[in-house]
Amino acid sequence: MRRAAFAGGLLFATLQSCYFLLLEWQLSSAWTTYATVTAAWMAGILAGLRLRRGDAALLWANLPCYYGLWWLLQRVPYDNRLLPLCGLCVLASGAYAGRFFKTSVARGADVRAFLLHENNGFVAGLLLAFAGFSWDAKLFLGLGPAAGFCLLQLLAHLPRNW
Repeated sequence: MRRAAFAGGLLFATLQSCYFLLLEWQLSSAWTTYATVTAAWMAGILAGLRLRRGDAALLWANLPCYYGLWWLLQRVPYDNRLLPLCGLCVLASGAYAGRFFKTSVARGADVRAFLLHENNGFVAGLLLAFAGFSWDAKLFLGLGPAAGFCLLQLLAHLPRNW
C-alpha cells in the first residue's frame, strides 16, 4: 500500500503540474488559468470521494483527458473559450485522486500512513516536475503524465514482498 500511495502522489503532482504549465504555456498565463486548475482539481477530488464506483474508468480517463487537451491546445492555442473544457479535463483527473483515497482507505489502509506516503510522493512529484520542466519542458509535458501513470500501475501491482 505504501508504494501505491507514493506512486499515486507522484502521479497527482505530475498531472497537476503538467495541466497547470500546459495551460499557462498554450492558453493563458492569467490568474483564471491557475484558479481553474486548482478549483477543478479540488472539485474532482470531492466528486471522486462521493462516487461509489468507477475506479478503473477514472484511472483510464486520466491519460485521454490530459493528452486530448494537450493535442487540442497544440492545434488551437490561446483560445480562452477552451477554459471550461480544460476545467472538465482537470476535474476528471482530480476525480480519480479522490476515488484513489477513498478506495485505499476502504481496503484497510491506515489513513495516517497512507497520507504520509501519498504526500511524500506528491512532494517528490513536484520536485520531479520542476526538474523535468527545467531540463526539457516540452518533453516533460509530453511524457510526464504517461510515465507517472505507468509507475503507478507498476508499483500498485507488484507483490508485497518485492
